[in-house]
Amino acid sequence: MGYGLTWRLLAGGHRVTLLNRGRTADPFGSRVERLHGDRTTDDVARLLQGRRFDAAVDFAAYHGRDVAGIVDALGGGGVGHYVLISTGQVYLVRTDAPRPSREADYVGPLMAAPEAEADRGEWDYGMGKRTAEDVLQEAWRGSRFPGTTLRLPVVNGERDPTRRLESYFWRLLDGGPLLLPEGGASTLRHVYCNDVVHVIDALLGRADTF
Repeated sequence: MGYGLTWRLLAGGHRVTLLNRGRTADPFGSRVERLHGDRTTDDVARLLQGRRFDAAVDFAAYHGRDVAGIVDALGGGGVGHYVLISTGQVYLVRTDAPRPSREADYVGPLMAAPEAEADRGEWDYGMGKRTAEDVLQEAWRGSRFPGTTLRLPVVNGERDPTRRLESYFWRLLDGGPLLLPEGGASTLRHVYCNDVVHVIDALLGRADTF
C-alpha cells in the first residue's frame, strides 16, 4: 500500500490517512484520505507541513534518510507515536549472531558486503534497515521523538504478492514431498499479517514502547 499509514483519532473512531506514491489501487474508497508523494524527494516535507497525527506507521522506510525525513517533518509534536516496521534481517547481517537472535544481539560486528551479486540484495536490505533504526534511536535519545521499532520475521497473508508460503500449503494438502531449505537445518520464522496488525494496534500510544 505504499509506505505511510497514519491515524488521527477522533471522537467517533479513527480517521486514516495513507501516504504513498499512488501507483497501487486500494480497497478503502472514501474511508481514507490519500496523500501522494515520493519520499525520495521533498514531497514528505511538503505534504506533512503543519499537520499533526496521533500515530504514524511506516511500512517502507528502507534507509536512514527515510526516517530522517519523517523526523524532520513530524518532530516537535507532529506525531504522538511513530512505528517503524523493520525486519529480522538486521540480525542476519551481523557476524556470528546467534540463531534465533535476541534484541541484544543487534549490537556487534557486521558482515562485509558479499561478492556474489545474488546475495547483495538481502545484505543491502538488512544494512539499510539498520541505518533506519539507528536514526530513529538517535532521534529518541536527542529529542525524545516518540518512536518504536518492530523487527518482523517473514510476514504471510492472503494478499502476499510473493506467495512465499503457498507452495508449502499445496504440498501439505496434496501429500507430496515437502522440500525444506537446507534440509530443514535453517530455522525460518513466519508471522500472519493480521497478527501484526493487532500488535501494532495494541502498542500505539504506549509510551513504554518508545
